[in-house]
Amino acid sequence: RRPMSSDYAFPPPPSFTESDSEHDDDGSWRERDIGDARAAVSDGEDVEFTAGTAQRLSGNSTADAFGASVRGARGIRRGPRDVNDDDDAFTSYFARARIAVCEYAREDAEEIARELRALGARVTDAYDATCTHVVTPFKRGDDYLSAVEDGKIVVSYAWIEDCVAQRRVVDAGEKALYAPLTSANGVRGFDALFIAVDGYAAQEKADIIELIEASGGTFATSVDDRTTHLVCYRAGSETYARALTSGRVAIVNHAWIEDCVREWAILPTRDVKYTKMGVELDYERDLERERRARVDAEHELDVEERRAVSLQELLDAEEREREDLQNQLNDSESQRMALRDMLEGEADNREGVHEQFLRTRGDVEELQRLLRQSEASRSEQESRIVQGEEERRSLLRQLEQTRGLQTNLQTQFTHSRQDLLTQLEQRLQQIEETRSELAEERRGGAGKRAV
Repeated sequence: RRPMSSDYAFPPPPSFTESDSEHDDDGSWRERDIGDARAAVSDGEDVEFTAGTAQRLSGNSTADAFGASVRGARGIRRGPRDVNDDDDAFTSYFARARIAVCEYAREDAEEIARELRALGARVTDAYDATCTHVVTPFKRGDDYLSAVEDGKIVVSYAWIEDCVAQRRVVDAGEKALYAPLTSANGVRGFDALFIAVDGYAAQEKADIIELIEASGGTFATSVDDRTTHLVCYRAGSETYARALTSGRVAIVNHAWIEDCVREWAILPTRDVKYTKMGVELDYERDLERERRARVDAEHELDVEERRAVSLQELLDAEEREREDLQNQLNDSESQRMALRDMLEGEADNREGVHEQFLRTRGDVEELQRLLRQSEASRSEQESRIVQGEEERRSLLRQLEQTRGLQTNLQTQFTHSRQDLLTQLEQRLQQIEETRSELAEERRGGAGKRAV
């Protein structure tokens, strides 16, 4: 499943201890078939969401219908799910986690707990200071407030679902779906909104529909007289043209509905952040990712260059030390020769001079040993410099490849944007020509009736 917003960032590994607590038997809400529909989309099935889905599943009451849509936004996937323990980073994260499952009905809480235990996590039904995560559908209750105050990771079931689906620990702030809902009553004023979705892939569309229904809005399967907003990925489609020519449908991207859910308020649609097409946000995200990769590569290159300079300085110091040792060896050799001359010339002091000669020879041997060690150290430093140079060249090649990829992305973005603008201008010209023809026909009809 493809994330729609920020880059992946690994959540901080928490500290863990064991503790047990009692469970509140009074469950606050239940998940229905909309949650199963979301799970079906994750499995690749073709599921159609309609504005009346919630009401058909939960009865005729408006409150019950909205409750079903909220439950659908955090639906529980039923049935066994295979868990692969080969991913050490993934399984070790959950193996160190202690997770409190709060504010769910008993049936749903048991299902979530079963899934978390299959991942290796320890599960409790009430929050305490030893918990590392809290899974809850709403931002309410003492468990939620205590977890936020203690700086714990607070998420909804959607976060667990995506972690299992992607086999990695996704960032808890990556999607608005991962955060608990502010209220079960929806965003104020959202019940009057009819929101259509166009151009997004199946899972992205399912996520957007969940956000719409969780915030209290109504998902519109097409743009009609009731439609107030269109969440659009790419311009040029028939749905986009219909919304544009209507003059009353606000065209936004997925960031608008995500931010509305995060802020729990209807945000202005004219913000430049929301008026871009979804594909433009994806291009910008990819460009930013490439820019960060290039900056990281340049930083690593600078580190390697500084390391190479440091190694060269160490090598120079070793060379100077070796020269000093060589000079000392030469001096010692000169002294040895002088002592030998003294031994030959002074027969009376031969024995004493011989002893002194032996001591000097020991000093010379020690200096030679030190010289050999210095030469071995110098060879090792030279090898490290060669290895560092090879790594620096590899980083330079990676940097050039990254720059080439960035240039290609920028070129593709420019061409795609120009093509989209050309298609839009052609479509608008066709509309104007159609309007002119209709006007001519009306005038011709009026002339005929006058005759």
